[in-house]
Parts: sequence; C-alpha cells; structure tokens
Amino acid sequence: MTGSGNDKLTELLADLPAQFRAAIQAEVDFYIWRAAHKHGSFVEFARRLAEFVKASEPYADAYEAIRRDFPSALGRVNDMLLLIQREYFS
Repeated sequence: MTGSGNDKLTELLADLPAQFRAAIQAEVDFYIWRAAHKHGSFVEFARRLAEFVKASEPYADAYEAIRRDFPSALGRVNDMLLLIQREYFS
C-alpha cells in the first residue's frame, strides 16, 4: 500500500465512527418515531425514512470505499463498529 493509500485509509477510519454513530442514531430515531406513529401518513413515513437514509449515506459510502479499496482492513473495521453498535443496542 502506498503512502497515499495509507493516508486515505487513515482518513476513512478517522471519520467512520462518527458516521456510523450518526447512521445508528438516525435508525433509532426513525424506529422510535415509527413505533409512536403506526398509523401516520405515508408522506410523513417517506420523509422520515428519507432522513434516515440520507443520514446513513456517509457511513455507507465510507464503508464501501474500505471494502473496495482496503479489504484487508475489514476485520478491524467490523470489530470497531461492533463496539459502537453495542453502545446503542445492548
């Protein structure tokens, strides 16, 4: 891996925890809203779902870049993300 490759991976890994937390928080917020509004309007459902998806895109993009460009780092990444996931769902 070149120096610029290491720099890119370092940058992706530095940003990934905050991006993952934002995606999880958006998921939690969506499901909390959904549980309280089971019979809400479809328009509001779609708007809230779109917010969830939009908040998750930076994480999804970064994870995909790591998967594509640095597959050997996925084990470390998944271990890191599992710890964060447990903060929310344990």
